[in-house]
Amino acid sequence: SEEGRWRLCREALQILGLAVPVALSNLFEYLPVLFLVGAVGHLPGSREDLAAAALGRNYFNSCWSIAWGFTSALHTLAPQAEGAGCGHLHALHCQRAVLILTALCIPLAVLQVVSGSVLQLLGQNASVSIAAQPFAIRLVPRLF
Repeated sequence: SEEGRWRLCREALQILGLAVPVALSNLFEYLPVLFLVGAVGHLPGSREDLAAAALGRNYFNSCWSIAWGFTSALHTLAPQAEGAGCGHLHALHCQRAVLILTALCIPLAVLQVVSGSVLQLLGQNASVSIAAQPFAIRLVPRLF
């Protein structure tokens, strides 16, 4: 029926209103990586630089994914607290998440500082590992 189609369109628009900001957020999160690799790839004699940028970025991403995993727990707890009408629990979960993630990100930041040595221990090329370290270090603020 005509009424059902309009209702479907309204629901689709509501879903798009929620999904588009999330999709744009993800897009803008990964665009800097694309520009970084593209810019490094255009440098003359950039084969080792490109390898270092990619290695440093991947090393950072492996550490960052640990923090993201801890954050995903909040994505489950916060809506449950709000849905139950317990706004104070939502605030408590957020406060605890900030404290736990800060405590977690400090050792992850230290791992970025020593990334050259860690990458060499993992069997990566020494010169590329040393060149990757500045990329990993410059990404530390993203942890916090």
